[in-house]
Amino acid sequence: MANKYKISSKSLYSFINEGIYKLPRFQRKDTWRDQQYFELCLSIFQDYPIGSVIVNNDNKSLWLLDGRQRRTCVKTLFENPLVVYGWARKTCKFKPADPFDVIRDRYDEKVRDFLGRDLDDPSDDNEQDEGQVSQEDEASTPSDPPRQQPEDDMARVEQSASLNVFYEYILLVHNKLYKAFDLRDYFTEKNLQYYSKDQNNESYVDPVKLSGFIREINRRPDRYTIIASADNLQKHLEDRFDIIQKPGKDQSKALNKHISKFWDVIFSKVFNIYSDLDTILTNSEVGFIELNNARIVDAQNVFSKINSGGTQLNAAELLSAKPYWNQCAKPSEEQKAIIECLYAKLKTDDLEPNEKSYCRWDVVATLLPTVDPHRIFFNSQNNIQSIQNVNVVEIAMGFKLLSSCFAIPKGMSKLCLESLESNDSKLKWTDDLRSYIISMSKMIDVLQNLTNLAILPSWHCSLYDLFGAAATMELLAGAWIVWEERGVKDMNHSSSDFIQFLNGFKNHLDRVIREKVAGIYKGSGDSKMASNLKDIDRRVAKVTDEENEKWESLIRECCEGTLNGKPFKHEAMRAILFYEKIIRRISSSSNDCFEIDHIYPQYMFRTGNGLLSQNDENSLANLALLPSQENKQKLNSTLDNPNFSPGLKVAISTYEGIAETDFSKYSKAENFNELKEERKTKLLQTFTSTRQAYLNT
Repeated sequence: MANKYKISSKSLYSFINEGIYKLPRFQRKDTWRDQQYFELCLSIFQDYPIGSVIVNNDNKSLWLLDGRQRRTCVKTLFENPLVVYGWARKTCKFKPADPFDVIRDRYDEKVRDFLGRDLDDPSDDNEQDEGQVSQEDEASTPSDPPRQQPEDDMARVEQSASLNVFYEYILLVHNKLYKAFDLRDYFTEKNLQYYSKDQNNESYVDPVKLSGFIREINRRPDRYTIIASADNLQKHLEDRFDIIQKPGKDQSKALNKHISKFWDVIFSKVFNIYSDLDTILTNSEVGFIELNNARIVDAQNVFSKINSGGTQLNAAELLSAKPYWNQCAKPSEEQKAIIECLYAKLKTDDLEPNEKSYCRWDVVATLLPTVDPHRIFFNSQNNIQSIQNVNVVEIAMGFKLLSSCFAIPKGMSKLCLESLESNDSKLKWTDDLRSYIISMSKMIDVLQNLTNLAILPSWHCSLYDLFGAAATMELLAGAWIVWEERGVKDMNHSSSDFIQFLNGFKNHLDRVIREKVAGIYKGSGDSKMASNLKDIDRRVAKVTDEENEKWESLIRECCEGTLNGKPFKHEAMRAILFYEKIIRRISSSSNDCFEIDHIYPQYMFRTGNGLLSQNDENSLANLALLPSQENKQKLNSTLDNPNFSPGLKVAISTYEGIAETDFSKYSKAENFNELKEERKTKLLQTFTSTRQAYLNT
């Protein structure tokens, strides 16, 4: 059997300098703090393992699935001491003006904290103050053999020496490495290859280019001659670069003075420090797990087994590392703006210039905010610049929506996602999904305007917030099947077929809500929604008398505070409470989130006075939706609280349906059953006659 993967090791030097690794579109952005980068450097110089990286080999490219931040750290360590100095400053808490002894103490303190032991300084071995007798010497007799240094002590000495290389590397910047190599007063800038221009077109010593220049000298056969003395280094520079001639000034003498000034702290050390650094990176290794064109399931399983306890790679991340999804695409101008917003959050700035073009993955990753800008189905966030974090679920749902509409068989499982790449898929990219996106957007607009779902975004809620992924995807994909495959999109809005489509969606929504609340829609959501999509005719058919009776029975039981004979938490009623507003076509003038409020506060059911049953605490009859600001004002108060503002009283009357004249009555425990019966009557009317009228109009 051919191996699905191979495991090897690579030196850190090879990992960052050999081979071309592609970053998938979806890469976990750099979320490490400076201290994490600094401590990974300590692990490298202490010769500790730094974990494994995972790549997927598609026979064309190596896609880096896991290990971006470790590679970023090692690559930065290799080529940019200025950034490493910043990590050290923030972690060890020293300042640019601090003297060497302060920096050394802070560095050693941090290293001790990290290693959990005192450092062994090789220079202190076998040394003691004059006249001082060690405990070991006191215990020794003349016949004792000389003390041998254990092997682990030798290892500690070597490790501490490596940590000293790291310290000296940090100290280069503290000692003004870039000022030492700023030779523009002596040579023409054109020849100095380690300069770059900033955004103001001002030149500066580029840390990365300077590191390359130092290593270039280190690779020369005459390296030791060049760095043997200040004069030799000066001769090498003058032979290589064009010196600036200034009338009346001995430029060679001025250059000698500059090099001599920095010789002890920079020039005499920098080439050896870089050489030692490269040796350490060459001798240090990282585990290298190479998957062979892995399927989503296999790659995800490998990742989760290795990174137990971490955040699992999802299907959308893995698809972004597959060639099929990296083929060129041409999104609309509107979608490009959403993609760019997502790019900013994903921090894909490190993509190669030739990878900056838009690809299929970009189009699908931003599908939800593109087709549903009003956020009816999913509360999209990736197109909102003020929100910094990436909504991973939203990206994954874009791919799952596509597979639910086009995969064979339809569904949102990983296998369905992978089937989109096969020849059996109905998905065609000839128009880069534009016709699909336009048609889907039109369908959602229709549903928003003609089913009263516009209530949801105005109350900062979406169907996904109420039902979760599988049920919401079933509703959306099911509507699309009827809309697209049966030609409803071409029908006149007043036609019987179009009205049937709208009523069919409402019937579908009605079934999903009852099943979710009653606990029928449970188990594997992926498989259930796929099964329901196969039976879409039944899901959109007219609601039966038997189903109406089940609704009535459900409302009666929920008003008694139980579901299937068991008490429930108030969040279980969330979908019903929002559905009530949709059925009754209640809108809100408040642009605020709505939260569940207990009309009779919860503490009253726990005082033990015997007048209130604990089951009634979360009964549907005792729950209502209030705008979050008013809910915070009400807190755990009864309705007769004299401190209630006029606005809060109006909100309670409007959204909880209780007249202000009844506030005092419905604040007393002995009147709770009267409230329950009153609200149960209203709820039963809403979910029988009013609901049936909503379904059939």
